[in-house]
Amino acid sequence: MIPPPGFLPRLALLLGLLAAGAYGATERVARPWAVRGPSMAPTLRDGDRVLVDVWTYRHRLPRPGEVVVLEAPVSRGETLVKRVRAVTTVRGEPRVWVVGDAADRSADSRSFGPVPPGKIRGRVFLRYWPPSDFGAIGSPGAAPATLPGR
Repeated sequence: MIPPPGFLPRLALLLGLLAAGAYGATERVARPWAVRGPSMAPTLRDGDRVLVDVWTYRHRLPRPGEVVVLEAPVSRGETLVKRVRAVTTVRGEPRVWVVGDAADRSADSRSFGPVPPGKIRGRVFLRYWPPSDFGAIGSPGAAPATLPGR
Protein backbone atom coordinates (compact mmCIF):
# COMPACT_ATOMS: atom_id res chain seq x y z
CA MET A 1 0.00 0.00 0.00
CA ILE A 2 1.37 3.41 -0.97
CA PRO A 3 0.74 6.23 1.50
CA PRO A 4 -1.07 9.34 0.22
CA PRO A 5 1.06 12.30 -0.91
CA GLY A 6 2.37 14.35 2.02
CA PHE A 7 1.71 11.57 4.55
CA LEU A 8 5.33 10.70 5.30
CA PRO A 9 6.50 14.28 5.92
CA ARG A 10 3.50 14.86 8.22
CA LEU A 11 4.20 11.59 10.03
CA ALA A 12 7.87 12.54 10.47
CA LEU A 13 6.84 15.96 11.81
CA LEU A 14 4.34 14.41 14.22
CA LEU A 15 6.88 11.87 15.49
CA GLY A 16 9.47 14.62 15.91
CA LEU A 17 7.03 16.76 17.91
CA LEU A 18 6.09 13.79 20.10
CA ALA A 19 9.75 12.96 20.73
CA ALA A 20 10.57 16.59 21.60
CA GLY A 21 7.57 16.79 23.93
CA ALA A 22 8.48 13.52 25.64
CA TYR A 23 12.08 14.70 26.08
CA GLY A 24 10.96 18.04 27.53
CA ALA A 25 8.53 16.38 29.92
CA THR A 26 11.14 13.81 30.94
CA GLU A 27 13.73 16.50 31.69
CA ARG A 28 11.22 18.13 34.08
CA VAL A 29 10.54 14.84 35.89
CA ALA A 30 13.75 12.75 35.72
CA ARG A 31 17.27 13.32 34.48
CA PRO A 32 20.15 10.95 33.77
CA TRP A 33 23.18 11.46 36.00
CA ALA A 34 26.72 10.07 36.14
CA VAL A 35 28.13 9.24 39.57
CA ARG A 36 31.64 10.59 40.13
CA GLY A 37 33.94 9.47 42.93
CA PRO A 38 33.97 6.75 45.58
CA SER A 39 31.99 8.42 48.39
CA MET A 40 28.78 6.40 47.88
CA ALA A 41 30.40 2.95 47.60
CA PRO A 42 29.23 0.27 47.85
CA THR A 43 25.73 1.61 47.03
CA LEU A 44 26.92 3.57 43.98
CA ARG A 45 30.31 3.45 42.32
CA ASP A 46 32.28 5.87 40.18
CA GLY A 47 30.88 5.69 36.65
CA ASP A 48 27.43 4.35 37.57
CA ARG A 49 24.60 5.97 35.63
CA VAL A 50 21.42 6.79 37.51
CA LEU A 51 18.08 8.51 37.00
CA VAL A 52 17.32 11.46 39.26
CA ASP A 53 13.75 12.44 40.14
CA VAL A 54 13.75 16.26 39.93
CA TRP A 55 10.03 16.61 40.68
CA THR A 56 9.44 15.18 44.18
CA TYR A 57 11.36 17.78 46.20
CA ARG A 58 9.27 20.56 44.71
CA HIS A 59 6.49 19.19 46.92
CA ARG A 60 8.23 17.79 50.01
CA LEU A 61 11.49 17.71 51.92
CA PRO A 62 13.99 14.87 51.47
CA ARG A 63 13.62 11.94 53.87
CA PRO A 64 16.36 10.13 55.80
CA GLY A 65 17.77 7.25 53.78
CA GLU A 66 17.10 8.78 50.36
CA VAL A 67 20.04 9.25 48.00
CA VAL A 68 20.16 12.76 46.56
CA VAL A 69 22.05 14.92 44.08
CA LEU A 70 22.96 18.33 45.50
CA GLU A 71 24.99 21.38 44.68
CA ALA A 72 28.28 21.24 46.54
CA PRO A 73 28.14 23.92 49.23
CA VAL A 74 31.89 24.59 48.97
CA SER A 75 32.53 24.36 45.19
CA ARG A 76 30.55 26.35 42.69
CA GLY A 77 29.13 24.27 39.87
CA GLU A 78 30.10 20.92 41.40
CA THR A 79 27.41 18.41 42.30
CA LEU A 80 27.53 15.62 44.85
CA VAL A 81 25.61 12.39 45.35
CA LYS A 82 24.94 11.68 49.06
CA ARG A 83 22.50 9.95 51.38
CA VAL A 84 20.15 12.02 53.56
CA ARG A 85 20.98 11.34 57.20
CA ALA A 86 18.57 13.77 58.86
CA VAL A 87 16.35 16.77 58.23
CA THR A 88 16.31 19.33 61.03
CA THR A 89 14.63 22.67 61.61
CA VAL A 90 16.49 25.40 63.45
CA ARG A 91 14.85 28.79 63.95
CA GLY A 92 12.24 27.91 61.34
CA GLU A 93 14.76 26.93 58.65
CA PRO A 94 14.93 23.32 57.44
CA ARG A 95 18.42 21.92 56.97
CA VAL A 96 19.41 18.60 55.42
CA TRP A 97 22.33 16.54 56.74
CA VAL A 98 23.91 14.46 53.96
CA VAL A 99 26.61 11.79 54.22
CA GLY A 100 28.47 9.46 51.91
CA ASP A 101 28.11 5.72 52.43
CA ALA A 102 31.92 5.43 52.38
CA ALA A 103 32.56 7.70 55.37
CA ASP A 104 36.36 7.60 55.03
CA ARG A 105 36.17 8.80 51.39
CA SER A 106 33.41 11.40 51.60
CA ALA A 107 33.21 15.16 51.92
CA ASP A 108 29.76 15.63 53.41
CA SER A 109 27.82 17.33 56.23
CA ARG A 110 30.42 16.14 58.72
CA SER A 111 32.84 18.58 57.08
CA PHE A 112 30.61 21.30 55.54
CA GLY A 113 27.53 21.12 57.76
CA PRO A 114 23.87 20.80 56.81
CA VAL A 115 22.60 22.16 53.51
CA PRO A 116 19.43 24.11 52.74
CA PRO A 117 16.79 22.12 50.84
CA GLY A 118 17.18 24.50 47.89
CA LYS A 119 20.65 23.04 47.20
CA ILE A 120 19.18 19.58 46.61
CA ARG A 121 18.52 18.95 42.92
CA GLY A 122 16.75 15.60 43.08
CA ARG A 123 16.35 12.06 44.41
CA VAL A 124 18.32 9.18 42.89
CA PHE A 125 15.81 6.41 42.28
CA LEU A 126 17.22 4.06 39.62
CA ARG A 127 20.62 2.80 38.45
CA TYR A 128 20.55 1.89 34.75
CA TRP A 129 24.28 1.40 34.12
CA PRO A 130 25.98 -0.95 34.32
CA PRO A 131 23.14 -3.22 33.20
CA SER A 132 24.23 -5.96 35.61
CA ASP A 133 23.39 -3.59 38.51
CA PHE A 134 20.11 -2.24 37.10
CA GLY A 135 17.60 -1.51 39.85
CA ALA A 136 16.03 0.81 42.40
CA ILE A 137 18.22 2.98 44.64
CA GLY A 138 17.69 4.86 47.85
CA SER A 139 15.21 2.93 49.92
CA PRO A 140 14.59 4.92 53.09
CA GLY A 141 16.51 3.70 56.09
CA ALA A 142 19.38 4.61 58.34
CA ALA A 143 22.56 5.76 56.65
CA PRO A 144 25.67 3.85 57.70
CA ALA A 145 27.61 7.01 58.61
CA THR A 146 26.95 9.02 61.76
CA LEU A 147 26.94 12.74 62.43
CA PRO A 148 29.18 14.50 64.93
CA GLY A 149 27.81 14.26 68.44
CA ARG A 150 25.36 11.47 67.59
